[in-house]
Amino acid sequence: MPDADPRLPFDEKRFGSDPKKAKTDGWMADLPKAMLSIWAPAPLQATWVKPANSIILPKPRSVDSDGDGMADGEDA
Repeated sequence: MPDADPRLPFDEKRFGSDPKKAKTDGWMADLPKAMLSIWAPAPLQATWVKPANSIILPKPRSVDSDGDGMADGEDA
């Protein structure tokens, strides 16, 4: 992941991770952590009824972004 590049929509500076560390939280690499994040407001599904917003914002400095007690790399 680029450190700070204004030409790109996403980089470590905007993600909030530490460009000097591959694993800002000390457990999981920053790019896979960003890829695990849920960015869509609702998942695709075969119904018109959509659930309430279920956005989980990434927390690169925390091992458990959603606070459920499971590390991000182990959480589905």
